[in-house]
Amino acid sequence: MSGRIPLLQLQDLTWMAGVAFIGVTSLIQAFSKRFSPWTWILEQIGKSINKESLAKLNEIDEKVNKLEEWNNKQDEEFLKAKAISARRRILLCADEISHKPDVLHTEEYFNELLNDIKMYENYCHTHPTFKNEKAVFSIELIKKTYKKCFEKNSFL
Repeated sequence: MSGRIPLLQLQDLTWMAGVAFIGVTSLIQAFSKRFSPWTWILEQIGKSINKESLAKLNEIDEKVNKLEEWNNKQDEEFLKAKAISARRRILLCADEISHKPDVLHTEEYFNELLNDIKMYENYCHTHPTFKNEKAVFSIELIKKTYKKCFEKNSFL
């Protein structure tokens, strides 16, 4: 030995740096409320490992969102068609009552019409752009006729 302090070998230096890094990171994780280095490191490793799966999940999520939009559109179209059908039955009944006032109907027939009226009016209320003026007088006539039949107990 010639008086020199032997230099640490690269392997020893790397090992000590690793131990120091682990120690400092663990202290920060344990005592800091703002920083969580181990959590962040593990999240990054997880993202790296699951990168392909996450991309596929994002693709599936986009497809599900498109399906939901399509399904909502279909539901709206179905409700509109149902309201139009109810209006058609309402108008037909009102025409029949107007043109043949002597023809009697069953209470069940009126109950079904009242259900149609309720559904139709609810749809019109929740969809203000849907034109309701087409059945207003028919609805009044049906309700008036039902009330008359109910009071006189003159159902078929």
